[in-house]
Amino acid sequence: MWKGTSGGEAISFSGCDDAQNSFDTLFLSWVGSTSVMTYCFIQAIQSGHGTTYGNILNAARSTI
Repeated sequence: MWKGTSGGEAISFSGCDDAQNSFDTLFLSWVGSTSVMTYCFIQAIQSGHGTTYGNILNAARSTI
């Protein structure tokens, strides 16, 4: 279905399947509650591994 955009690409990184719940924790972050996937994604970007989607995914997996 057309969503009113002019193109582009969207990539989704998810910590769980659609029928599952992803829980937050205070253990991983000093700024507030964060899910494991969000924490690992932020770590990948901050460490300079955000050049490609594959690099982000690999860095997040190695953090986990």
